[in-house]
Amino acid sequence: MKKRIFFSVIISVFGLWAPFAAFGQSAVANGFDVSPSSLNSGGSATFSWRTSYSSGANLLLPCAAGVKYKETNDTVIACDQKIKLAATDKKSVKIVNTSGASVTVSPVLIPLNMDGTENTAELKKITLTVATSPAPISEFSATTTVIASGAAVAFNWKAPDVDRLNMKMSCSSDILPKVVGDERPRVPCEQPIFLYDLGESGTQSFTLESSSLEPVKVTFTLLPKISLTGSFDGTHAKSIEMTVLAASQSRNPVITSYFVDPLTLRTEERAAVSWNVIYGAGVNFQLKCSPGITATTSKSGAEVFECGRGNMFGSILDPVGAFSMTFHNALKSPQSVDLVLVPAIGAAEYDASRARTMHLVVLGNAYGVTALASTSPVLPVGPVASTTPKKTIPPVAPAGGLFQKPLAYGLKNSQDVTELQKILKAEGVYDGPITGNFLSLTREGVRKFQKKYGLDQVGNVGPLTRKKLNEIISGGGR
Repeated sequence: MKKRIFFSVIISVFGLWAPFAAFGQSAVANGFDVSPSSLNSGGSATFSWRTSYSSGANLLLPCAAGVKYKETNDTVIACDQKIKLAATDKKSVKIVNTSGASVTVSPVLIPLNMDGTENTAELKKITLTVATSPAPISEFSATTTVIASGAAVAFNWKAPDVDRLNMKMSCSSDILPKVVGDERPRVPCEQPIFLYDLGESGTQSFTLESSSLEPVKVTFTLLPKISLTGSFDGTHAKSIEMTVLAASQSRNPVITSYFVDPLTLRTEERAAVSWNVIYGAGVNFQLKCSPGITATTSKSGAEVFECGRGNMFGSILDPVGAFSMTFHNALKSPQSVDLVLVPAIGAAEYDASRARTMHLVVLGNAYGVTALASTSPVLPVGPVASTTPKKTIPPVAPAGGLFQKPLAYGLKNSQDVTELQKILKAEGVYDGPITGNFLSLTREGVRKFQKKYGLDQVGNVGPLTRKKLNEIISGGGR
C-alpha cells in the first residue's frame, strides 16, 4: 500500500513538473541591448544579447528609406532578412543613412527554441536613431567649367552609399543641351534628365550649344535618390555651374576695344596697336592710304606692307593682341592713313560689316619727294626728236644715298651737316639748332645715333653711319 502511494506521488510530481520542464527548454531572451543608441551615418552600433534554454537567436534589421546596414568589412547586410546568431553574443553593424533626415530604426531579436523554432512570444525590440549623412555624394566633378558652344563636357561622380541618382540642369532658352549617345533632340531642364537612374558611380557627357551673344551660365545638379520612397534628396545634392561661351557660328563678332597711339606721327615713328574681339575667331588688318605710305610691324619683322593690298597678314591674328607699327612717308606732305581692323568669323572668313577704322596722319618727310613718279606717259610739248614718250622723274637722292662723303667735327656751313642735324633731330638724339656746323652738340648727337643702331660710337659720320642714314632716308632703316 505504501509503495502504491509513493509511486502515485512520484507520478503526480512528474506529471505536474513535465510542462514546466518543457517550458524551460524554450528560448527566452534575458537581455537585448545596443550601444550607442544614437549615432551618425556610417557609425557602428554594437548589439548584445543573452538567451536561456535556446539554440540561438535571429536578428532582423528593418528596412527603412535611405538606410543601409553593413558588416565591419563594408559587406552589405540585407534588411528584413533574419540573421542567425549564437545564443549569447555581440555583433557590430555599420548603419548608413542617406535619406536626408534622421531615421529611427527598431531591430528585433527572436530567440530560438532548442529544436530551432522561433519563440516569437519572447522576441525583443530595441530602438536607435541614425543621423543622415551630410555628404552622401563623395565626388561630383566636370572636365571643365567653361566650354565653347557645341563642345562636350563630361561629369564624373561617386556616391557609394546611394542606391540611385539622377541629374537635372537649370533652364536657359539660349542653350540646347544634349546627352551624348541619347537620341532625344534635347534633354529636359529642371527635372530628372535620365529615364533610368544612374548608378552610385559613373560618368556622362553632354554637349551644350549656345545661341546667345553673351556667355551663359547653367547649373548641373546630381541628386541622390532615396531608396524605397523613390524621391530625391535635394538637400544633400551637389551642383556644378558651367559657363557656355557664345557660339562662333552665331557670326556676331564684337570689337570691344581698338586703339592706335599716337594717331599723328612722324615718318618712322612707332605706333602702338591693340585690340580685343569677342565672339569671333580672330582679326586681320587692312592698310588704306596713298601709295607714298608703307609700313612694317613688330608682328611681321622686316616685311613691308603697302597700301591697298588687302589683308596685311596671311592668317588671322588672335582675338586679343597687340603689336607696334612703323609708317614711312615717302612724300614731303602729310598723308592720311586708315588702319582697318576686320574681325574674322572663321579661319579664312571675315565680317567686313563689323570692321572698325582708325584714321591716322603721317607727317611729311623732309627728305621725301614732292610727288611720286606717275606711271602714265607724259606727252611731249613742242617738237621732239623722238616719238618715244618720256616719264616725269621726280628729284631723288643721288645714287648710293644723300650722304656720300665723311662728316667730322669742325665742319662748318655744310649742307650735308644741315641734313644730318635734321635727321638726328627726327631720330630724337639731337636737340640743338640746325646750323650746318659740325660741333660738340652735333658730335654728341651722332654718338647717340650710333648707339641707337648698334654702331661704334666714334662721333664722326663714316661709311657705316652714312649707310644707316641713307637707309633711313630711303625708308628701310628700321
